[in-house]
Amino acid sequence: MKVKIHLQLLARVWVHAPVYAALFLVEGVLMGVNQAIGTYHIHHIFDLIEEQAGFAPIMHILVEFAVYLLVHYAFYHWFRDCYQPRAKERMHVSLGEGIAQNTAYTAEEVRRMTSQVDELLEDMGHIVTHTMAGIAIAVLLFRANVLAACICLFACAVRLSVVLFHNHLAVRHHEELAQLEEISGAFNLKADALRDYSHRKRALISEGNRRLARVTFAAEGSMMLIDFGVILLMLYQYAVKHTVSLGDVAVFMTALWILSWQVRGLFERLQHFCQS
Repeated sequence: MKVKIHLQLLARVWVHAPVYAALFLVEGVLMGVNQAIGTYHIHHIFDLIEEQAGFAPIMHILVEFAVYLLVHYAFYHWFRDCYQPRAKERMHVSLGEGIAQNTAYTAEEVRRMTSQVDELLEDMGHIVTHTMAGIAIAVLLFRANVLAACICLFACAVRLSVVLFHNHLAVRHHEELAQLEEISGAFNLKADALRDYSHRKRALISEGNRRLARVTFAAEGSMMLIDFGVILLMLYQYAVKHTVSLGDVAVFMTALWILSWQVRGLFERLQHFCQS
């Protein structure tokens, strides 16, 4: 139900402030592509080093990348610092007037909905960023080595599963504490009962923290081993099999954690969008 309301709000923004909404998408795309462009340039530079191409071609790539970054961040700061503050106020007024025409909403609900739009637009921009970055990085990994890229995607899926399980444990732990608080609040506890309640609460908190710590340790340890295994595989194929280039190895050493972070960031933003 919340997702439907959020999508309807975003649709209203596209009607009343299409340029403002479109620039959020453009910013999201640029921020996502930025991750892949940096990784691509690293790949190219290390291949040139391996080929002993000299300093001039490497310098050319660095200057090209520096110009791209200047243009990218100029747009970012123009959008965030110059355009957005004024455009946001105009969007709020236009959107509020459009929603107010529907008599089903009160003035307070209109104010709440217009204020919520800012958060939804930020979520939309970050979802686009993580999606674009994840796809672009995955393409670079598959171009470098299919087997190692498949292992990376498997590792991302495992990480995502662990995050889900960790969140489930955290929610369950919170619910157990809330239930204990509710029971204690429903009765006028005497001294002995109060001490027993405090002991049980401390024990519950301690046990919940231990469970979360065990899951986190096992997950992070397993993921480190998988990441280390992928890098060893790439180094073996480079040094022994000679089936990959030095640039391919560099891509995996930089993109491995970027891809994992982007997948996790995408999931967390989607969760926030659906629950806010």
